[in-house]
Amino acid sequence: MNVDGLKTGHTSGAGFNLIASAVDGQRRLIAVVMGADSAKGREEEARKLLRWGQQNFTTVQILLRGKKVGTERIWYGDKENIDLGTEQEFWMVLPKAEIPHIKAKYTLDGKELTAPISAISG
Repeated sequence: MNVDGLKTGHTSGAGFNLIASAVDGQRRLIAVVMGADSAKGREEEARKLLRWGQQNFTTVQILLRGKKVGTERIWYGDKENIDLGTEQEFWMVLPKAEIPHIKAKYTLDGKELTAPISAISG
């Protein structure tokens, strides 16, 4: 992990503060420490936070572009039903322990789909 951004501060009321930014592969981690007792303490807490984020979170692709996610009834179309998908990929940063429990679902903006509908092919 490469720390590439840092801002420190201190006041008697707020204590020692630090914001650190680090790159880990293709993701960026940010740690914010407020109210530490010392400059060394804020650095150690930021290091712990960055390590914790690195070890416990990962980036997961939730949906693939163009992949079917459901089928819905369409009114006034050539077919009774159409397949639904996404125009783009969807990625999320999630706790590693939660990944096995992730489920995606969709909600239509309206009550029904009416032809014609523009399509984007994947």
